[in-house]
Amino acid sequence: MRFVHGEEVWEYATGPEGVETHVIAFDGTGVVQSAEQVLTLGNIRRLTPGKTTRQETRELLGRPGEVSMMNGKEVWEWRFRPFGFIPEILAVSFGGDGLVTDVARVPESIGGSNRGKR
Repeated sequence: MRFVHGEEVWEYATGPEGVETHVIAFDGTGVVQSAEQVLTLGNIRRLTPGKTTRQETRELLGRPGEVSMMNGKEVWEWRFRPFGFIPEILAVSFGGDGLVTDVARVPESIGGSNRGKR
């Protein structure tokens, strides 16, 4: 549970191994205002390098399945299925200023994930 713009927000993330994140927002009286699956191509397209912040990314896509450092950048990863059947890895990198620097999608079979390599 977290609070965004005065609303109580519950996240049901099926990650790190799952491929969906459902977000339910409640108003101050506990009434559901919205319920949606947020890990979508539409929301990914809203990420703008040099403009979108970490907080805005979290609000758009929900919590990442993994967070790591690579080449001096913080990288957030999600596993998702943009077309419903082929899993992909979404990697969003942030610079020292907290703004998105890169957004990359790769098929999971190629993947940038460290899952299973521990």
